[in-house]
Amino acid sequence: MLTAVENLSLAGETSEEQATQFVYWDDLIRQIDAQMERIGWTVERGRQDLLKKYGVHSRLLLSDSQVFEFLDFLQTQPTPQPAWKVGQKCLYNGLKVVIERLINSVVAVVRRIGTIEEVEVALVHLKPMSG
Repeated sequence: MLTAVENLSLAGETSEEQATQFVYWDDLIRQIDAQMERIGWTVERGRQDLLKKYGVHSRLLLSDSQVFEFLDFLQTQPTPQPAWKVGQKCLYNGLKVVIERLINSVVAVVRRIGTIEEVEVALVHLKPMSG
């Protein structure tokens, strides 16, 4: 489905200067899916939010403006940071490492799996790894 969307006008802009762009509904749904994955929401969590905010249990039942509002809301949510633990395996610059100790909420000491070499790294540079 193709939806026409009028851009918000800037101060001093005439109606002729406002552009109408077309947006595919499927693209909006994909963007919502991507944002929900980014913030760690399950489908059930999304349904709960839709029910609470809009009184519907599916994005397909939202009006055009509600879909844009919901997407905007999701985009403004911060990306959650993993709760790091001592002994947790993770990736650091593509290398498999294990957290030896947490220095504070920002820095950890890690060692490469299979070696005794340790290095301090910022937690933001670690990526979760299963196993």
